[in-house]
Amino acid sequence: MAALLVFTALLSVPGAAIAQTGISSLPENATLKIDRHGWICDEGYRRLDAACEKIIVPLNAYMHNTSYGSGWKCQRGYWAHLGECVEVQVPENGFLSNERGDSWVCERGYLQEGDSCIFIELPENAYLRSGLFGADWECERGYRKELGACLAVHVPANAYATYINKLSDWECKRGYLESQDECIAIQVPEHGFLTDEKKSRGWKCERGYSAFSNSCVKLVLPENAYVNRFGDDWNCSLPYRKAADICMLY
Repeated sequence: MAALLVFTALLSVPGAAIAQTGISSLPENATLKIDRHGWICDEGYRRLDAACEKIIVPLNAYMHNTSYGSGWKCQRGYWAHLGECVEVQVPENGFLSNERGDSWVCERGYLQEGDSCIFIELPENAYLRSGLFGADWECERGYRKELGACLAVHVPANAYATYINKLSDWECKRGYLESQDECIAIQVPEHGFLTDEKKSRGWKCERGYSAFSNSCVKLVLPENAYVNRFGDDWNCSLPYRKAADICMLY
């Protein structure tokens, strides 16, 4: 109890609490941390070396106490520049672009050019893209974007216009394959069927048949063989192994 009384008395003496924490001196406008190890600057001040410097808040800004930075932030519609808050100059047909309000973008249908928002002149058969700000345009189906205009796409017989961005802007209908600028009918052989693959012959053979030239040839299975999972060849049942056209034991 006597020791506790002495400790309490020491804390009541100016400077004693500082000595107990090992801090040589507490700077002006600072407060000891809760754990009494170190100190922090009071509100409205920021740490600068071993002192607390008063935060000077410029016009059109507000206090923002953090352990780093200037200690202030600009109000919405202003941006920080050389220790000041400069007003964001939003052009006609533009608006502040984010929560901080320190930059701007153009409204839908306008394109930024320097410090202005220029109206987008849509060519015939064009429409504004559905992006966030609509700052670009595309051509309607059946037209190609070229030299600031929408040019009609030549669609050959047995084809249709697409939205896919490719040189031809068209694709052949099912049952036809592209050949230069035409759509050629696919000749499906007996025991074959149409597929939707664009980079093949356009047909495959039924299970149990193998493609050979432009025909579907029936598989001839040797003893102890079975049709594989693709249906176009055969494998040997274990413990047999394939050797030329037969299944052999090794």
